Amino acid sequence: MLERTPYNLYQFTQSREKAEPLEFLGDYHGHLQGDAYAGNPGMGKEHPGIIPVGCWDHARRYFTDASDEHPNASAEALAYIKRLYKIERSLKEASVEERKRDRQSKAVPILEEFKSWLKASQEQHLPKSGIRSAINYSLNQWEALSEYTRDGNLPISNCLCEQSFKAVATGRKNWLFVGSEEGGRNAAILFSIVMSCRRIDLDPYAYLDDVLRRVNTHPANRIDELLPDHWQQARKAEGRDVSVRLEDHRPLRRAS
Repeated sequence: MLERTPYNLYQFTQSREKAEPLEFLGDYHGHLQGDAYAGNPGMGKEHPGIIPVGCWDHARRYFTDASDEHPNASAEALAYIKRLYKIERSLKEASVEERKRDRQSKAVPILEEFKSWLKASQEQHLPKSGIRSAINYSLNQWEALSEYTRDGNLPISNCLCEQSFKAVATGRKNWLFVGSEEGGRNAAILFSIVMSCRRIDLDPYAYLDDVLRRVNTHPANRIDELLPDHWQQARKAEGRDVSVRLEDHRPLRRAS
């Protein structure tokens, strides 16, 4: 099984520039997964400790978008990517070591074949065409897109991370503004708490109702006991059901 942190962390910034994410990362050394957006700190050379990891969902999306204009070439590319995802589905319950081994033996040969196809196809299409953009994206990000095969603990895409952005995107349409910089930072804190709770199927209301009542008197040297996953385990040990209710996952219906 992939080892993942139980937390979702949001940060409020006033721009999409990479300066603030770089400050947030500090002296972090390790992998960082994302798309090829220029504002992502892992995509440039500004942070030598970061090993960029690409997202195959993003690469696949380029070919899907180009399929109307170039159906045959897009279908060939998508067939290669489908084979990579098929391997991942077979490794869903595998250990980290097993996943790395099978990726090296099964996925790497497919990647090598796909890269040869991309290079051979590149000059066959106009520079500004959709399929050429898809090919260029994959080739430009090839090292990052291949990184997941070198570590069994890395996912093939960051789709789970992107799914956690949907709440923010929905919110922007509903309330548009956070009012101030302080409001933005408070919103990021609340998103971090609520979405972390949802990630582990913990009822956010039950968690916040209890933690806010005790946080002022809780010993500072045991503050980690109030983290969502730790709090959840303690309540389960007491026999309390604090799991999220099914209806909490259903979309709200407008009153008639």
